[in-house]
Amino acid sequence: MADKRMVQDRIAEELLRIRKQIAEIKSAQPNPAEPNLVEATEIKEPAPKQDRSSSLEEQLRGRIMELEWADEGLRGQINELRQSEEELKKKTELQEEQLRERIMELERANEDLRGQISELRQSAEELRGKMELAVEQLGERVAQLEQANGEIHREIGDQRQTEEELRNKQAMDLAAKPETVNEHVEDAVVEINPDGIILNWNSRAETVYGYSSQHVKGFPFFILVPRERYDEFQRIIDLAKQGQEVPPTEAYLVKKDGEQIKVSVSISAFRDSAGQVTGISVTTRDISKLTPKLKEKKSKSKK
Repeated sequence: MADKRMVQDRIAEELLRIRKQIAEIKSAQPNPAEPNLVEATEIKEPAPKQDRSSSLEEQLRGRIMELEWADEGLRGQINELRQSEEELKKKTELQEEQLRERIMELERANEDLRGQISELRQSAEELRGKMELAVEQLGERVAQLEQANGEIHREIGDQRQTEEELRNKQAMDLAAKPETVNEHVEDAVVEINPDGIILNWNSRAETVYGYSSQHVKGFPFFILVPRERYDEFQRIIDLAKQGQEVPPTEAYLVKKDGEQIKVSVSISAFRDSAGQVTGISVTTRDISKLTPKLKEKKSKSKK
């Protein structure tokens, strides 16, 4: 806008200057209607002076035409500039209107955004209050659970202590009363606790396996079991510990000198007043000497 205004001012100045020159030139031309005193007194002047006057007049006329053309060109430029100025003004007014509408839209959007921010802040405050309440309730619940857990642990500890005391008492009773193991039967009877530790055995067991009662007490029953049959005997002991009935079976056990003998095995569990298994009785009978006799009888019967 400022540049166009400067151009218009310059064109107006140039147009004014041209118009002044035209006026000066026109005022300098002689008027044909008025008599020229010089020509009247000097009629017989030589022809060359008249030619120079005519040439000067032609030059002036040419200069006037040039200036008039320049004037017309400047007027056209001024009109074009005025037209451009009008178009620019319309565009500017349109842009200003659009800008005002955009500003109003942004103000409305800003107002909506402020409302949303206010709602979010309110929701955040409510959520914070709920979270603080939930944390407080959770803390109280954790404290209750910790207290209950402590009580449970104490009860478990007391129960384990009671069980251990009962187990020790039973072991001591069994150790103090070897007569609980039948000394007059032909079977080898071994008493073990639920962990498989030997508590006592009778004299027949001493004879069959070669260990004295005092020697084997406190040792695991598996000193009599061949290594390759550990899993088999462990399954049998586990069934007895669970209180399930174990049917009689045949197996191989190891004597003190390393000899393996075939035995028949019967297992039964001892229970306390609460029905818990507190001990296991393993009764075995050496049948290794009977096997050859049975084979001999079978061979004779076939003959």
